Amino acid sequence: MEPAMTQFESKYKSKVNLVSMNSDETDTPEYKKYGKLLEKLSQGGIPLTVWTDSKGKVLDQKLGGLSEKELSDRSQQAIKRAK
Repeated sequence: MEPAMTQFESKYKSKVNLVSMNSDETDTPEYKKYGKLLEKLSQGGIPLTVWTDSKGKVLDQKLGGLSEKELSDRSQQAIKRAK
């Protein structure tokens, strides 16, 4: 996991569920749950970050890397939209 994700996870773990998966490992529980969403949104590009609410509705998405600040800012916006 890249440093921005590690920092983010430790800061927001009580507010969000962070799922990290490798698109080459299709036998994992994460891939089985989120693989179709990954394939639909990524269009072959990685990394892909997707923010969803607790029901799986997509709140935001970003194709490409994220700095810790961008990850934090976009996550805060997604948390507000999910309420």
